[in-house]
Amino acid sequence: MDAIGAAFNYRFGSYNYELAKVPQEVRIANHMNRKLTIHFNKNAGFTLLELIIVIIIIGILATAGLSQYTITVEKGRLGEAFANMSKIRKEIVSYYLQNGTLATIVESDVGIGIDPTLPIYTSSCVSTNYFRYRLYGQTATSVQIYCYRCTSGGKLPQMSYQYAPFETVSSSGSVTSRNCYEWATGTSPTWCIPP
Repeated sequence: MDAIGAAFNYRFGSYNYELAKVPQEVRIANHMNRKLTIHFNKNAGFTLLELIIVIIIIGILATAGLSQYTITVEKGRLGEAFANMSKIRKEIVSYYLQNGTLATIVESDVGIGIDPTLPIYTSSCVSTNYFRYRLYGQTATSVQIYCYRCTSGGKLPQMSYQYAPFETVSSSGSVTSRNCYEWATGTSPTWCIPP
């Protein structure tokens, strides 16, 4: 068989063992002239297992992203609590200057829960606030301000679990300690500690 016959057989699919005897230049030239043909396989596609794995991976990534998004949104809502804590702190100093002690201070003395129709600092959840405010741990020279995140009855959307940033305020208005408590986990998450 000559080189052209061997090249013809190679080019159109019938392999001939004599092709090995064809000079290298002819084989390369014929290989370069081959037409590109694309064959579609009717069975090509993704298997059910591959699709399930992709869906599971997307679900894991979405869950992680959603929880991080929720924390970021809550950090924004904490601005309301921190601003009101600052105002309550000023009222605490004013009360101390008038009375000389913080042992007898009650929530209404600093404006908490005075008028529920016009809530500034509410002691219960109302539709205009994300938080409700309480005073605890009154001593002669300090008091704690708690801001509870509303889980029902407060401004929408509401949290599915409750957390409370709080701080201990001295009679001079300085903050001696800050923390946050989350009831669902019983921990102190760092993202909700007052600045």
